[in-house]
Amino acid sequence: MSVKLSVTIITLNEEKNIGQCLEAACLVADEIVVVDSYSTDRTREICELYGARFIENVFEGHIQQKNFAVEQATYDHVLSLDADEILSEQLADSIKAVKDNWQKDAYYLLRRSFYCGKFINHGDWYPDRKIRLFKKSSGRWAGMNPHDTYTIFNDKTLGKLKGDLEHYTFNTVWAHVEQANKFSSIGAKELIKAQTKVSIFTLFLHPFWRFFRSYILRLGFMDGLRGYAIASIIGIETFLKYLKVIWPVDKFPFNDVRVLQISSMKTWRGGEQQVAYLTQELKKRGKKPIMVVPRKSELEKFCRDHDIQYYTLKFNNGYNLYSAWRLKIICQRNQIDILHMQCSASHTLSVFSHLMGNPAKLVLSRRVDFPIRSNKFSKLKYNYKGILQILTVSNKIKEVISPVIAQSEKIRTVYSGIDLNKFSENGEKTLRSEYQIPPDQFLIGNVAAIANHKDYFTFVDTAELVLKQGIKATFMIIGDDGGEKKDIEAYIKSKNLEDHIIMTGFRRDVPKILPQLDIFLFTSKEEGLGTSVLDALAAGVPVIATKAGGVPEMIKNLENGLLCEIQRPDELAKAVEYMIEQPEEKARMVANGLEIVKKFSKESTADQTLEVYESLV
Repeated sequence: MSVKLSVTIITLNEEKNIGQCLEAACLVADEIVVVDSYSTDRTREICELYGARFIENVFEGHIQQKNFAVEQATYDHVLSLDADEILSEQLADSIKAVKDNWQKDAYYLLRRSFYCGKFINHGDWYPDRKIRLFKKSSGRWAGMNPHDTYTIFNDKTLGKLKGDLEHYTFNTVWAHVEQANKFSSIGAKELIKAQTKVSIFTLFLHPFWRFFRSYILRLGFMDGLRGYAIASIIGIETFLKYLKVIWPVDKFPFNDVRVLQISSMKTWRGGEQQVAYLTQELKKRGKKPIMVVPRKSELEKFCRDHDIQYYTLKFNNGYNLYSAWRLKIICQRNQIDILHMQCSASHTLSVFSHLMGNPAKLVLSRRVDFPIRSNKFSKLKYNYKGILQILTVSNKIKEVISPVIAQSEKIRTVYSGIDLNKFSENGEKTLRSEYQIPPDQFLIGNVAAIANHKDYFTFVDTAELVLKQGIKATFMIIGDDGGEKKDIEAYIKSKNLEDHIIMTGFRRDVPKILPQLDIFLFTSKEEGLGTSVLDALAAGVPVIATKAGGVPEMIKNLENGLLCEIQRPDELAKAVEYMIEQPEEKARMVANGLEIVKKFSKESTADQTLEVYESLV
């Protein structure tokens, strides 16, 4: 009896591997389901070219993600692959034959790994028996993260497939070492979660046994230096896993990364909130954060209020050589490993400090999506050899600055994060009573500084068109003056919209008032990412936004919001009308938004940033 087959694949930033995997999978698949952990590269684009059904899901572990992928499969018969695995021609023919005459509950195959330019034929890596083809009812993914295994139930039958599954692993030994360190941390967390007792005896015996089994008993020595490297790293990963249980990572002297955050900004906007979140999260993880900020700034107040060690400097747009020398002394006295530059002036000052002998490694965050200036100093500043990593808050920014950065591999996207819990207690809806807004009027607003790139002129034009459609609405501009407040006030007055548009100024109670909006209208013409959009998603407010900068990386049109072209109030007004007239669609998009925003948590941002820090030390 012939059966239909679903191929499931889990991915995260697999643009280098996924194409070959999908090309081979198409030979046997009636459906391909890709479950992605919110990739920041071209993974989605490539998957959709091959007709795969692409689903994004928060990653909670390899086992959980693979079980989730199986649940999404349309058909009862499933082939599970990893993105770096390719069906050999013989294996593909064997799967086709089984599809035409399915007899067992599950089938296993032999996986053959390609390592540093050559296939491995011995050791723990070959023959590597894996159950990958099965009926949904035959078993479940189990094991201990990150090493998953498909386990069939006791009463189920098992067959064998002919041909190898080709596994393309590492191009360099150092990539293998890096993954072993990462996997040992995941394994240690699983052991701690399971309250597994680890003794000194285990610490010494198990790594030796894993090496001996792979290299001697399973003939790993016949693969030459590669076999020795694989067996050694297997032993090292095992050693580190148990060591991190006995002696947790945050207690390792050599892993106690000391980080100094430096920002020249005096106000409090999205960038400063991100610095604050990161600092708090590092403190929660047992790190001792230190900051350098301007005197009488909002960040100085934050440091005092949250007991964060800090120093103040004069920045003068970064061109203060005395402050650069003082920064060097601060880093030396505090034995700073990483100097994280959070804005342009702090970038300039830190480069001067490094040229004066500051020993700290430099990391730069870039939050704006406009091109780097074309003058020689800007190009030199961004290509300064002391900067080891440039973190962009969206792929759009990465795309914009890459042509100017000589070593573009230094650039990495780490999305900004928000506090997903700050909207859990909204309290009473006071906004309408405070501004005497009738209950029959829709409340449409934006939370952003009144600055040029936020394009409040388009916001006002959109409000005018919505009101002309006969929609009863009050529009709210929630934010402080970013240089255009008087111009926007005059523009509102020129259109006789003073009774319909309220400018609240800066509000400290945004978590309380944001959920009270009926629609969040975001009209920016330039935007690195736009964390207020994330806030709206987390608050359960339907979002209408322009396609500025990194916004499309958060909002997928008709999936979790509506996207319009930049400076097109006619499109935005139609989107408002659609959101109001389609309540079921609005509810669906809000629900999707609540799910998608989970990947933009401040905890996730801190984890990825800390991973960067530790990789550099």
